[in-house]
Amino acid sequence: MTHPGNPPAVWFTSCRVPTATATAQHHHLLDDVTATTGVSLRHLRDLEPEHAEHHHQHHDVALFREGGNIPPLWTRSRGAATRLIGLTWIEEGQVILARPDSGITGPVDLRGLRAAVPAARVRQPQLQRPVALHGLTGALALAGLDLDAVELVEVGSGEAPVDAFWRGRGAPAHPAIDAVADGRADIAYAVGPVAADHAARLGLVTVIDLDAYPDRTTRVNLGSPRALTVDQSTLDDHPQLVVDYLTRLLRAADRARADNAGLVASIVAQSGASPSAVRAIYGPHADTDLRPRLTDELLGLYRRQKDFLLRHGFIHTDFDVHAWADPEPLRLATLAVDATAARLAA
Repeated sequence: MTHPGNPPAVWFTSCRVPTATATAQHHHLLDDVTATTGVSLRHLRDLEPEHAEHHHQHHDVALFREGGNIPPLWTRSRGAATRLIGLTWIEEGQVILARPDSGITGPVDLRGLRAAVPAARVRQPQLQRPVALHGLTGALALAGLDLDAVELVEVGSGEAPVDAFWRGRGAPAHPAIDAVADGRADIAYAVGPVAADHAARLGLVTVIDLDAYPDRTTRVNLGSPRALTVDQSTLDDHPQLVVDYLTRLLRAADRARADNAGLVASIVAQSGASPSAVRAIYGPHADTDLRPRLTDELLGLYRRQKDFLLRHGFIHTDFDVHAWADPEPLRLATLAVDATAARLAA
């Protein structure tokens, strides 16, 4: 994707959710990377539509990717030479929805209900189905139940236009939410402000707020934790670029944490959700921290996601998440940011 005579190109991409990458781009903190590194850093959306698959299938391209954690796991399980260089965790409105007259007051009431689950997709990696299954698994676990306690109702065509939504054209499909609204199912898992807007339009209500429970393991899902990856070739060929990129992400995260109102405004712009839904989910979390980390806790939570996908057949080859992670670029970037902060405070 680099033309002769041009500087080498490295691309970046992030999902339309709160990420340090999106925040850094929003505040133009990535604009000078080419000048300081000699590498052309460009957004993946600048490519032709046929290259959109790289957002979900990271292969054969020099790319930083931050966002939902299923595509990186799927790609790595298929042998792609990528490295995990950061993880983040923020609460993002994970709920179980039902009709207002459901009578559901807690997780124990889910037993025996019909739970809407998007049908399997032919195209890979699958996203909506494992998200719904893991969300339901987390809610049921709060009552000591498993997926066998509910009747799974498959809905939708299994071919949701996720690439169009990633490019900012149109809204994502919500077949599970639609199924609850029209009576085909009793409950559905949902996450994020866009889903909250859709549920509100259909008159559905939250009957279980997973974010309200202290056990984070019940909220491990597509965006919890979010993953930041880079291909091994970029790490080998441009190690300073990787450190510089992470440095800018750390600065963007610190800026967002100091300005919750600004973060909410940027999420509205990124997601297309209503300001009220974004404020309801992210506004209360003034301590939202988008700083990439590679702590043992976050790596352990990400391993749980990998194990879930493997157990349910969404990936087929096991691997060691801890060994996949490379903490050195983030360590160097953190040192650089902390040193700058110390100089400014002196």
